Amino acid sequence: MAGYGVRSVAGETNTIRWPGLKFFGYGGDWFGASFEYVDFGETGSNTDRNKRFSPITGAYVNLQSGSTFEYSDVKGSVSFSWKWGNISIIKDYQTWGHGQFGQVILSTKAPSFTQIRFHANPVSWFRFNYFQGWVNSLIYDSSAAFWSHTESVSPSRIIPYKDKFVVANLATFSVMDELDLSIGNAFVYGPNFRFETLIPFLYYKVMDHNTGRIAADDGNGMIFSDFKVRFPKDYLFYGSTYIDVINLRDLLNGRFDNQWLAFTVGAKRFNLFIPNLDVSIEYSRVNPWNYENRNDLASYKHLGYQLGHWIGQNADQLRFQVNYSHIRGLRHFAYLEWVRKGVEGDIAIAYNTAKYGIVEFLQGPLRKDFRFGLETTWEPYHEVKLRGYYELSMISDEDPARTPNLS
Repeated sequence: MAGYGVRSVAGETNTIRWPGLKFFGYGGDWFGASFEYVDFGETGSNTDRNKRFSPITGAYVNLQSGSTFEYSDVKGSVSFSWKWGNISIIKDYQTWGHGQFGQVILSTKAPSFTQIRFHANPVSWFRFNYFQGWVNSLIYDSSAAFWSHTESVSPSRIIPYKDKFVVANLATFSVMDELDLSIGNAFVYGPNFRFETLIPFLYYKVMDHNTGRIAADDGNGMIFSDFKVRFPKDYLFYGSTYIDVINLRDLLNGRFDNQWLAFTVGAKRFNLFIPNLDVSIEYSRVNPWNYENRNDLASYKHLGYQLGHWIGQNADQLRFQVNYSHIRGLRHFAYLEWVRKGVEGDIAIAYNTAKYGIVEFLQGPLRKDFRFGLETTWEPYHEVKLRGYYELSMISDEDPARTPNLS
């Protein structure tokens, strides 16, 4: 497999190439395995190296020389299946939540990570998903440091990262043919593995209540829900909610800003006026402090990227999109998008509001993005894809250090 792309940003030309290798195989109807490796290289004076505020999956750069940087992505899986379920050891992406333009529960924003996954569908009206994941904390463990090649004239001091884990489950009930309701929870913890997280159906949220509370084995729990309504015909309505912390006193007093939660609501109309013309509208809001924690080992992140919506905390997004496909393999898109991003404040403020006050939703310095885009994709043959797009982006930011000036 291989790909090559060229784009022009503010008059400057950027390129990206991605050679790689991919294969998969099956053994009967009970065993499967796959492997994929892609090596990316980007060149240009105004490329987005970090991809922090972008729907594009984050990258951990392993080599940079001048205006060129490289990063890689490796995925693989070994899975065992039976009549009503499967279990896998897998390093790959997955999404939870019905957002089309970002998911507040689990998205592809962070790089892939290793997981044990379990899926069960014992009856037609019930589905259950679970995973135990190993994520990267980027936190050095000085107590585990050691010297390598002590016989050398220049030994190396190796400092490994602290171990970090995330476990989650999601139960989906198909109440009727037109309605799906899902509820689940997750727990992020470290540095020691907790064997009770191997129980797939556990209520992990309370596990941050019965630990040391910022002691060595502390963690962070969250709950979430999702719904999908396919009624009336040719309509889809959906929504997701992610809840980290709910302050009932503030909520009863009408203060919504101090609730650590996020949500998405959206609707899609299929076959509007003519066949295969679809129109979507979606709104997402992520309140301040979501995906964060005063203990970095308990933040809802991998390699510094949030596992939830790409806009991150203290931000919202509104998107209107039209999709049209009139020939097999040929698809057209047009969209309008508005994104606002407030300050990402010092985490100490979140835990001492009496002293520092509350960071309100979209509190400045404020960034505002408007995007208008056109895109066409064509797949003339299986796995042979061509893509062309144009995007007009207008950005204003009260924090000049946060947004590069590409004009």
